[in-house]
Amino acid sequence: MSLRTFILLFLLSGAAHAQLNDLIILSYVDWNGGSGWSIKVYNPTPQSIDLRNYYVQVFNNNNTTASNSIQLNGTLASDDFVIIDNALDAQAASNFQACPADISVDALGVNDDDCLALTRGNTLNFVDMVGLYGQSAQMTVDGTANALYQQKLTRRTGNCTRYTATNGTAANSWPGNSNVNVTGWQVSSPTCLTRNNPVSLYPRRTPRRVELCPGDSVLIAGRWINQAGTYLDTVASPGCDSIVPTQVQFASPPTRAENYLLCPGDSLFLGGSYYPGDTTIIYQRAASAGCDTLITARIALDSVKADFQYAFNPADSSQLQLRAAPGYPSYRWYLEDSLVAESGASFRLELSQGGPRTISLVVENKRGCRDTLQRIISVPPLEEDLRIPNVFTPNGDAINSHFRIRNAAERFPFSIQIFNRYGRLVFRAQKADFRWDGTTQGRPVPTGTYFYRIRYGGESYRGHLTLLR
Repeated sequence: MSLRTFILLFLLSGAAHAQLNDLIILSYVDWNGGSGWSIKVYNPTPQSIDLRNYYVQVFNNNNTTASNSIQLNGTLASDDFVIIDNALDAQAASNFQACPADISVDALGVNDDDCLALTRGNTLNFVDMVGLYGQSAQMTVDGTANALYQQKLTRRTGNCTRYTATNGTAANSWPGNSNVNVTGWQVSSPTCLTRNNPVSLYPRRTPRRVELCPGDSVLIAGRWINQAGTYLDTVASPGCDSIVPTQVQFASPPTRAENYLLCPGDSLFLGGSYYPGDTTIIYQRAASAGCDTLITARIALDSVKADFQYAFNPADSSQLQLRAAPGYPSYRWYLEDSLVAESGASFRLELSQGGPRTISLVVENKRGCRDTLQRIISVPPLEEDLRIPNVFTPNGDAINSHFRIRNAAERFPFSIQIFNRYGRLVFRAQKADFRWDGTTQGRPVPTGTYFYRIRYGGESYRGHLTLLR
């Protein structure tokens, strides 16, 4: 996967502008009767907000202790709204109770001199409010007296002030004097709140577009984003901050198909791992520029198989006919561990001894792939089987005075070497009818054990013999 990352950072300055960092109340309505109220709350932040961290609190008259404190529930997505009302209050007007809401609470109503506050936690940590906390003041809003009683207030475009101060004089506090006109709101008759948003509190800048490769991520508003979608960020602006939507898209990676043919027993190293044949894998190959390439690799095994049949000559069991499947450029035949032929698919092997014999065939195809088959064949006793004595007595009594091999056929190549216990060569011969009298260079060798190495008919024999005087 690609390890590229992208960072979009927009720094927020101080209190000279309104930051998009928490919930804000967009609309307020006090229904006919004075008991039914509703507020519309907006989430301008780039992340979802858990509403369980927030409370709606009602402060009547000049009380600093809430008459009601209601914990909210659910989650409010970025750039989304939630409508909260007290339609569960039995004193609310019946037509108000028919207004749609996302969250309904059982709280007291409010009048012109009360405060309806949104707080973080069940505390006095004010997030936004309508009315003045801790003072009984009938508000004049947008030139309308008693504006919080049986009226609807809607924020005007550009009014992004969160009312969190409680002294009645600060810029983010409702004034504590009915003679002060609160601006930035539009006053109208009570109607149901809806989810449409005719107010543009935060200017929206031209959307940014970011195209990523699969596996990449981009840092937006402090979060690493690795899924396609539209995400909001904040840019500090005079007055209200600006919202910058960032559209994240993922490019389709380039693709490529590759085919590999392996010899049996081999494996292929791809994408950081080894794979045997007869499998298909998908992996990413890093690119120096652009997106990594998505590779579909199909790995197959080459066809090579060693197999052979054999048959003895009915008239001479020392002759063994070997036949392998044709079609390979290379056949190598082994008797025991010795290479006896590099020939074609058919080969006649002459054996010089009976008993169990191990015959192996190695075949190789044009690509150099090999396969081996080994079989143990039971060979009947042969007339040419060597008879090798293990002791002789060259002591001058003319009995068993020579070491010799019996039953060796002259038609097979023959050689013998005899060594003492120190590995020194004391005798050698090239004919099967040799005789050794127990001397080397005309001098008798001492009594002891000697070792022989015989080559007969393409086969090897090793053993030891005892010389006694």
